[in-house]
Amino acid sequence: MFAFATYSGGSGIHRRAAVALVALALGFAACGPAPVALVQTAPAAAVQEVNLYSSRHYDRDQELYAAFAAATGIRVNEVQRSADALVQAIRTEGSTGPADVILMTDAGSLERLATDGRLSALPSTDAIAAVDARLRDPEGQWVGLARRARVLVYNPGRVAVPPASYTELADPRFNGEICVRSSSNTYNLSLMAALIQTLGEPAAEAWAQGVVANFAAPPRGNDTDNIRDVAAGTCGITLANHYYLVRLSQSAEAGDIAAVGQVKWVLPTEAAGGTAQNATAVGIAAHAPNRAAAEAFVAFLLSVEGQRMLAQSVFEFPVNSAAMTGLPALLAGMDGYAVQPVELASYGALQPAAQLVFERAGWR
Repeated sequence: MFAFATYSGGSGIHRRAAVALVALALGFAACGPAPVALVQTAPAAAVQEVNLYSSRHYDRDQELYAAFAAATGIRVNEVQRSADALVQAIRTEGSTGPADVILMTDAGSLERLATDGRLSALPSTDAIAAVDARLRDPEGQWVGLARRARVLVYNPGRVAVPPASYTELADPRFNGEICVRSSSNTYNLSLMAALIQTLGEPAAEAWAQGVVANFAAPPRGNDTDNIRDVAAGTCGITLANHYYLVRLSQSAEAGDIAAVGQVKWVLPTEAAGGTAQNATAVGIAAHAPNRAAAEAFVAFLLSVEGQRMLAQSVFEFPVNSAAMTGLPALLAGMDGYAVQPVELASYGALQPAAQLVFERAGWR
């Protein structure tokens, strides 16, 4: 028997479980006197659980938690908030907090916690060692679960010769063509962190100023909104994580499928500086109250079953290539991109500087 629970606050997880058990007992009591047992049974074992703090917001993750519970008997109690809110909660709760596992859609957010001493070393396993070193913390405190590439999406009807690199977005020939989401978004902050590393901060700021000068409209919406605008010809180019295109291609709405057919995309090559990537990543809290359950959950997330379920819920690239089978052909066709020569572990430290660069450039 298994169960999982979703919780929207930062405390009281164990209390809610206790209340549920008491209510269950009262329900049985209300049914009348129980027959006298012929054999005295042992007390029921304590419910096994793992307390998950997650910045993911995908409904299908509940299927992942249920599969883990079915395989192990360990219930997943999920606290779902934004990355910044979770980082603040973990810092505030300190050593008495209930968090066991922290799952983030941005490796930089986990690196911030690692730097703060809020994470503990992951167990040494073959599954973790098999993950690309660029997708792991050098100190072994977090590991990537799924990759996401930041692609350039363009409308060939408006842009005959697309940019081959991120830096080309600042070229004046793209004046009035760029639509994009806010600079405060984690995906853009991580891209800027990568550009600060590869170009240096002054050049990265000059790039941001050039992109702002090419805006078709002030930043708004999310990647899906901007892809639709590019498809409609409202603007010519946008930045988007690859899986937004794949999700639109799998949509039940004919308009979304048509939008994917109206755009093209560029994954910058090594000669063009490579493609920026980020990762959904996981770590274990420094003071995890359910350490064994936390390690079992991380192991499940890295298993072929867990990897396939993670990929199917969002259409990210699983870090375990064996889990690519059965995923959309469009996703497989985007894989094999040349990766920027940067470590994801650097994103956390550089994100504050990235935000300041964006603000000085006028990219709100």
